[in-house]
Amino acid sequence: MQVPWKPLSSGLFSAHRGRSPKHRRRRTLPRSVFNSQFARSHDDCRQVFATSCETLEARAVLAANSILALGAASGPAGGTVDIPVTVAIPAGEPAEAFSAFNLAVAYDPAVLDFVSAAPTDFTSGFSLSTATFSGAAGLLTLTSFTSGPTSQIDATSGSRVLAKLTFSIRSDAIATTSVVNLLATAKGVTTKLLGSDASEAILTPAPTNAATDSVDGSVTVTANSYTVTYDVNGGIAVSPTTKSVTFGSAYGTLV
Repeated sequence: MQVPWKPLSSGLFSAHRGRSPKHRRRRTLPRSVFNSQFARSHDDCRQVFATSCETLEARAVLAANSILALGAASGPAGGTVDIPVTVAIPAGEPAEAFSAFNLAVAYDPAVLDFVSAAPTDFTSGFSLSTATFSGAAGLLTLTSFTSGPTSQIDATSGSRVLAKLTFSIRSDAIATTSVVNLLATAKGVTTKLLGSDASEAILTPAPTNAATDSVDGSVTVTANSYTVTYDVNGGIAVSPTTKSVTFGSAYGTLV
């Protein structure tokens, strides 16, 4: 029979019989508190849970909570834009360096074409591997590895750029703002960030597959403008003789 547990005031774990699973409570602890409580309770844990202690030990060391997000960019139809992949440490979390990150990203292929991904000065030792998948929604997956972690950052460091995702804007794109969606998972790749010891960071907020998350990016497209010159073809001259028009928009009154 599985024995539920609850945390004691001393930070140790004890068996607590007779309560249903719905009465179990979870509490979130800062990493430093959780790790120290685990160290004090490890021997007691072995007495109560026996073989399950190794599972708890494997989860005891966590990377600092981190904010992983995509940035915004703007450009004209037919141009290229760089979407930054940023990381930041929230207030109250310890300093952290990073050893790897994976991304799953969706974008509108009627507006954007993926071109490339590149590391930055912050991730200069990283190698990036990408794959794209066509369909109603364009999908991009990115995996990375490195022989050494990034430098440490903390809550006072602000955002650092892990990578730049380059997209070309289709030449026939009209003026619009197109979401670049940081997904929770796609095509077997889960968006994640690993600390310097390869422990997984808790992403706050966690990305979802919805296109309305605060960690999603965007591209604002400015449609191309053209100058139309009137040719009266031997008829009565008009004034003005030219008009500026925007692709995808109504011309309005020509003369």
